[in-house]
Amino acid sequence: MRIGVSVQRERLTGTAVSESGCLITSAALPLPNLSEAVVEKSLKELLRELVSRAKHDHPGASGACTAEPPVDSMTFDLSDALSTLPADSPSIAVRVAPRPPIDEIHELRVRHVAPPAINYVAGGCTTLGEVLVPLNEAAVRKIARTSPPAARFVVTAVGAVVNPAQELRVGELLLAYTSPSSIDYSHHFPNSSFAVRERTALLNCQLIPPTERLVTALTLGAEQFAPTARLTATTNSGGSVPLHRVTLEPVHSLLSGPPAEFIGAASVLGVTDGHIAVHGPRGIEFAEIVSGVPTAIPQFRGPEGFILATQAADIKPLTEGLHAEFAVTPKLLEAQDRAGASIPGFDASIETDIDLRSLGAALSPLSAWDIAVVQIGSAEEMQRALDAARARAGARLVSYGALASSVRILEARLATTAYEHPRVVSVRARGIAVQRAANYFSAGEGELRRPDSPTGGGESAP
Repeated sequence: MRIGVSVQRERLTGTAVSESGCLITSAALPLPNLSEAVVEKSLKELLRELVSRAKHDHPGASGACTAEPPVDSMTFDLSDALSTLPADSPSIAVRVAPRPPIDEIHELRVRHVAPPAINYVAGGCTTLGEVLVPLNEAAVRKIARTSPPAARFVVTAVGAVVNPAQELRVGELLLAYTSPSSIDYSHHFPNSSFAVRERTALLNCQLIPPTERLVTALTLGAEQFAPTARLTATTNSGGSVPLHRVTLEPVHSLLSGPPAEFIGAASVLGVTDGHIAVHGPRGIEFAEIVSGVPTAIPQFRGPEGFILATQAADIKPLTEGLHAEFAVTPKLLEAQDRAGASIPGFDASIETDIDLRSLGAALSPLSAWDIAVVQIGSAEEMQRALDAARARAGARLVSYGALASSVRILEARLATTAYEHPRVVSVRARGIAVQRAANYFSAGEGELRRPDSPTGGGESAP
């Protein structure tokens, strides 16, 4: 049995799905606040309710769906919780560049993130990763000695996406001369923009402490009902990673709610590959589904030019003009909490009162990305870079616990970078661990398969 749990601002929702292809049951509980004790207690109550309903409603009678009380995996969607968790004290930014800005007008602004204490250090590399200015190690040691205890650092260096050596050296010096609580490096969030890399690393740094507390509470709450279950968390691109990885890079799960909803919607609509639309609380949105998950873009673009270096599901608002351009009208799912007016012209609309986010969490496959900025000099080197990226993405999935036979590489591509150097390109590969194909609803009818009726009974789960 797989369980998906959505940790929302004021409630916990959960959905249990059997491995034989049946949505067993769902439940929801109020969540007064996000303190560790409350989250742990509320999760225990939710899981107790889900397990109790599964045993009561599906006691193992003959039919297509039977109860499977043992919980094999549990996936959490934490996006709502992460967006409301209070950040700890501001971090300290170490910017490694050939020189600081000549005046305030040219100062790099940090928007949408708690402003850090900024320190400039001479250094930086060229587009090809060659040292442009030697790192001023004395300045780094001074920053370390004068920083408060247990400070959180974010290190961003010019050219670090090609050559991260100076960023890593700054980290070594900080560890040698102070006791930092954490160090985030911008090259962990590949992007050709210095500002985007730094903003993403800063946001990630500020999310780590409250995320650690939240994940600890969830882990403790899950132990009683699923001591051997694999615990995972949804990601921004659609998919999941081991839960402990969220404490390292929570920014990659900050926007995971909508992709989880579309994974759940695709299962309701019976779409494995194709376009679907969902009429939910944000209006009507659409996405392309490939192998049960949304397609993804290499960075998130929000309002007012807000960009994060995280792979995000390509989910867009659906307008009447855009709807008219579809050669084949996508299937539309009408959620219970939909907002805004409907767009005419959908002849395959299905209504549902199922919580799509927790359902999508339960169905989210393990996923992995391999992203790097490399130098390419020939077609042979290009192919070797793509093959290596595919292999690393697959190996990462296996390290997460996936069977090698279940690994599927959804994309592997090269793209030019903003550096506009013909030899410097970005390579990225995306892999998922394909789960057993589950047909939760009868063909195109949106009807739940009940335990006593493998062809569907038209009745939603309790």
